[in-house]
Amino acid sequence: MATAVGRATLGAASRTVVRSVRLRRRRAFLAACHNGAVHYTEYDTRLAAYAVVTDDEGRVLLALWNEGSRRQWTLPGGGLELHERAEDGAVREVLEESGYDVEIDELLGVDSYVFPAERRSVPTDRPMKAFRVLYRAHVTGGELTHECDGSTDEAAWFHVSEVAGLDRVSVVDVGLRMAGLLLR
Repeated sequence: MATAVGRATLGAASRTVVRSVRLRRRRAFLAACHNGAVHYTEYDTRLAAYAVVTDDEGRVLLALWNEGSRRQWTLPGGGLELHERAEDGAVREVLEESGYDVEIDELLGVDSYVFPAERRSVPTDRPMKAFRVLYRAHVTGGELTHECDGSTDEAAWFHVSEVAGLDRVSVVDVGLRMAGLLLR
């Protein structure tokens, strides 16, 4: 019987083996994709927009994502509606997740990431390619408010130096790197 308690008793060596198996599966999946084995009609695509919002105190705005296997910090942002331009979606998502009105300053870049089917937050046998459009933005109004009934349930400011110690999704490092705030 696999329970949280049962998983918690796994030794460090067992956890390393599990991580190693997952890593091998992911590498095999990505290798198959690069060899043309996965046709674009055989995976899902998600277009999302995120904002790197900073303040004069050297802090960055993050939102606590609650839909994964564990709660992790992310940049405010998310999936675009069919009718939306990417920059409009980023502004909407920041407002929904943090309570702040923002203005887009610049396009930082576009990143993509492949999620194997077993890592997706919904039951499916289809992998997903996520395209993430990242912007730099600044606050123009509003006040810090936590999202209700959404994919995030808390927003907070963190000094950039604190981010490395947070449990976070990869788009945080990608965005901070594109904004020149993370040197690695």
